[in-house]
Order: sequence, then structure tokens, then C-alpha cells
Amino acid sequence: MKIERPLLLQECSYTLGELHINIPKQELQYQNQKIRLCKKEAELLEFLLRNQGRVVNRLTILEFIWNHSVQVNTNTLEVHMASLRRKLKKLTQHKVVQTIYGLGYRLIIPSK
Repeated sequence: MKIERPLLLQECSYTLGELHINIPKQELQYQNQKIRLCKKEAELLEFLLRNQGRVVNRLTILEFIWNHSVQVNTNTLEVHMASLRRKLKKLTQHKVVQTIYGLGYRLIIPSK
């Protein structure tokens, strides 16, 4: 089953608790701190935001983000996800992306 991929990095921003995410600028802000994301990190975060509250499996993420344009595997996803997690944790001190063993990833809204 091929997933149709809508445009990512659209003109939108999100707020999760005190965490502000600006997708077009590829930027995170928490309180007075800002961090830049690489393009794939921003796409991953936007995909998780669009699927907030749901567990998204690795293969669905790979197909959606990379769209079979290059040969990638789950290790590629894990490397980008680890980088995204480090940046999120550096800002918020909270776990924002949860791994559900054997299933995939889920976004967690940080509490105050």
C-alpha cells in the first residue's frame, strides 16, 4: 500500500504545552530557548504531530518521510529520531517522543 505524501514543512506552527514548533523555520522554542532542526527532523516531528495520540509504525514513517526516493532502512529512521529526541530533551527535559516496543513511535505532550 503506497501512502500519498502531502507537502511537508508547510506554513504552520504547533504548540504543545510550553513547546512551540515552527515547521517552516525548522525551529523549536521552549520558554526563551530556541533550537534549529534539520529538514528530516522537522518532517518527522510534523508527521508525529499530525498523528498525535496514535502509535505510528516505523515502516509507515519511512514510506511517508522518504517516500521510497532512496533506499533507507529502520536504522536511518532511528538515527534521525535519536537526534530529534536529543534536541527536544535539551529544551524541555521531558520525553516527547515515546518508543512503543515492537510497534513504533508516539508523541507525548510535555506537561508543565
